[in-house]
Amino acid sequence: MKYIACIGSRVLFPDEKELCFNIGKSLVQKGYCIKSGNAIGADQSYASGANSVNPQSVYIYLPYPKYNRDKIVPGNYFMENPNPEWFNVAAFYHSNWGSLSQGIRKLHARNVGIVDGVEFVIAFPNQQGGGGTGMGMRIAAANGITVYNLRDDKNCLKGIL
Repeated sequence: MKYIACIGSRVLFPDEKELCFNIGKSLVQKGYCIKSGNAIGADQSYASGANSVNPQSVYIYLPYPKYNRDKIVPGNYFMENPNPEWFNVAAFYHSNWGSLSQGIRKLHARNVGIVDGVEFVIAFPNQQGGGGTGMGMRIAAANGITVYNLRDDKNCLKGIL
């Protein structure tokens, strides 16, 4: 199987959500599986597009069991809690880990699993480039995984899709 991480901001304009939907759909049509975090906004838009083709191609990483659970469709693979080792990796890449609540740490740690083993990352970060999306982008880049930033160039995937 070929895996792609699809991550992004919770706050997107309708046309940006549509773009994420179309990317998720296109990736699955091309034989990829997507890995995402199930947050509202970009994550759920990618997953909706992928689910429209094949729900079994969607891998969701939840920070805790009830996190947006109603958005998971039958056939999706999902993990309910971050792997304990992921917390150490996330702590390494976060500049202020000690100040974060356990819930926020879980949100960041799941990004380690999302980017692990992927061919590339498609990201639609918030305007500041921070948060969990920024975490996923930093981890991927540090591990030699190509990151396509839709915030910088909405057409950056032309050769892929």
